[in-house]
Amino acid sequence: MLIPGSRTFLCYEDGITSTGQIVPHNPACAAAIANSGPTPLYNWFAVGNRSGTTSGETSGFIPDGKLCSGDSNYFDFSGFDQVNANWPVTHLTAGSTVQIQYNKWAAHPGTFSLYITKDGWDQTQPLTWADLESTPFSTVTLPASVGNPGSISSYYYWNATLPAGKTGRHIIYSVWARS
Repeated sequence: MLIPGSRTFLCYEDGITSTGQIVPHNPACAAAIANSGPTPLYNWFAVGNRSGTTSGETSGFIPDGKLCSGDSNYFDFSGFDQVNANWPVTHLTAGSTVQIQYNKWAAHPGTFSLYITKDGWDQTQPLTWADLESTPFSTVTLPASVGNPGSISSYYYWNATLPAGKTGRHIIYSVWARS
């Protein structure tokens, strides 16, 4: 996700230099790279579990504690599962409508479902399925898009109304079932 920013995308933006080298300044991003190496920042658009399923499975498909890395079987994104109060964030207002933007590095339309953490979730523990509301607050199939694949400026987009009454830090968790 570009907006609101995913950990991998915001860490990429945090560290990109004029030479193309990526040197994160944010301490959570730096810790993720120390754990997983720099590949996730050069490949920020590839996080997730691509086991071949397109059924939209959620709970249990990716193990608890590995939700932020997607328990990827292609690249090591495990550093993004770390608990850290310094992750870069996108400031949003509960109950407002926001245009969700999801990069289209490769054209993989499908269904996007957005979940949010429950009130009172424990930010000092790795993210689990039980931490997420059971129903997505936004779901869209085959959203509109702009741009051509292979560019940071190409993306799928739709408007989503954020859940009302949320305060403090929350994680928006995206499940993308590609078609």
